[in-house]
Amino acid sequence: NQFSSFDVIAASFKIITIVENIIDGFKEKTNCILLIEDDEAVRNIIQDALTDYRIIATEETKNIFDLIEVHKPNLVLMDYILPHINGGELCHQIKVNPATAHLPVVIISGYPRVLYSLGSYGCDAILEKPFNLSELLEVVEKFSSPAAQNLPVRSATKSQIFPLL
Repeated sequence: NQFSSFDVIAASFKIITIVENIIDGFKEKTNCILLIEDDEAVRNIIQDALTDYRIIATEETKNIFDLIEVHKPNLVLMDYILPHINGGELCHQIKVNPATAHLPVVIISGYPRVLYSLGSYGCDAILEKPFNLSELLEVVEKFSSPAAQNLPVRSATKSQIFPLL
């Protein structure tokens, strides 16, 4: 036998330390974001940019309320153009449900002027595509904190959607 008992014990302690570090790192990511985006490239960019957050990423829209119940996100970040339902309608469903109305919802859209003309659907902000990462981080930081959950239910205003107008 080429390994001594000491080698096995030392290796076991190293593995335990690695696992504990992974668990501690996961626990530190207390802010959870539910990301609903059907474009894999955009989803990956957002996930790569938000490494300080626990991201639950999906392209599916059918089980959103189950995901919200299980993961208890601090923020819902969603694309406007989604399969089966548009992000505005999904946002509206989240905002009219008493169990989820408190959740901040940010819609990501390549068509913010169209979205604004149709109504904000009760979203808290609209992030225009293409966005730069500093805009993404600013919006996420603003709406993902636990304190943002205690604010009254609100909707995006024209100045939030078009801040330069």
